[in-house]
Amino acid sequence: MAEVTISKHSPQGWAPLRDAFGFVPDPMIMRAGEIFLNGAERAKRIHQDDWAMSQALYENIGGISDFFDFVVTRDRIPLINYQDTFDRVEGFTSIASFLGAQGESVEIDYAPYQEIKAGAIENLARMDFDRLRDSSAAIIEIDAFRWEWRPKFQADPAIRRATLDEAEEKLAHLDSQVIESGLAAFLLGGLVFSGMAQAARAVHHVQPKRARLYLGVAGAATDANPLTHEHEEAIFSAARQDLAGTKARCAYAEHVPPVLPYLINQGEASGPQELLERALKFRTSDLGRAFRAFAADLRGDGIAAREAENISAQQKQEAMALIRPADHADERSRALDVEFGLGLSGPDAKVSGKLRVPGWLRLWWNDWITFDGGLRKTLRRMWLADGAYRDLPGKLHDIWLRA
Repeated sequence: MAEVTISKHSPQGWAPLRDAFGFVPDPMIMRAGEIFLNGAERAKRIHQDDWAMSQALYENIGGISDFFDFVVTRDRIPLINYQDTFDRVEGFTSIASFLGAQGESVEIDYAPYQEIKAGAIENLARMDFDRLRDSSAAIIEIDAFRWEWRPKFQADPAIRRATLDEAEEKLAHLDSQVIESGLAAFLLGGLVFSGMAQAARAVHHVQPKRARLYLGVAGAATDANPLTHEHEEAIFSAARQDLAGTKARCAYAEHVPPVLPYLINQGEASGPQELLERALKFRTSDLGRAFRAFAADLRGDGIAAREAENISAQQKQEAMALIRPADHADERSRALDVEFGLGLSGPDAKVSGKLRVPGWLRLWWNDWITFDGGLRKTLRRMWLADGAYRDLPGKLHDIWLRA
């Protein structure tokens, strides 16, 4: 596996991280993908409690979806000191093995790491941990995923400043449950990764759970506790309101349709690794390459980005227009005029007929067209699949249990 090393804390020193990848993924996203791809049976090797692991995966559906988006749309995926973050066990396939050449190891040397950590400690001390009225779900998840990284709340003695001294003093008096559970260390770890992204001037792709926790303890979403998956919309909405009128920009990555529902919709999967095979196959297809270029445009800025946003928004609107009537559609059979281009006597030969089909099946007609409909149709299909699954967590859980 190729390796990128950051050895100096300077704009030039962090530039290789930006130039090689352009983003810093939350390690919990990578871990969610790793556990999902291993399947339920192998997951028992890292945690015997099936219920805890199932709940942890449920809370990380967004992370699993993000992971598959990385696989399809990113050429290179950084694994930043990954082997130090999670406990390794025999017989459990590593994320590096799943990603192959697409995954690249990133090593952060001691000096730049300590500089980033010092700033993260100051930020952690600004959080209001009293707002975590119910953090049990996060604690169970940290344990189930075997988050082994426990950075201490002290910076290197060579790095000293008054604000850092005050931060360390405050953190020394944290509630014992927050410390012993690993929750504070979990949040500190995320701030370290955020600092790396800022130093490299790269995008920090934050795990949804960690984003909820950050916003909850930082002041957003006063009434949104407990900080669980079900409360995500309220927490993020409150954060957007708090940031209105500031220089910060807060937005979902809502213009890129998620890949995972589209992959699931291609037929019954024998297990999680079949979904990975579909992702890699789509990635290298003509439509996949077009989609990757489209996603790259969206991540950029300027005219190309705005045009891509408009195209995606239009296809999403058309897909949602197809789905919404299904909420009230009856399942009685209806006549449907269908014209088949069968090519029986040349390219223009057609056969017309009447079919009796359930009303909802009409919504999926585009997915059975055999010719290439282009990028716009692919985007519409993706949005259609994303909006059609009402129990995506349940579907993913069933696939996970098959391996």
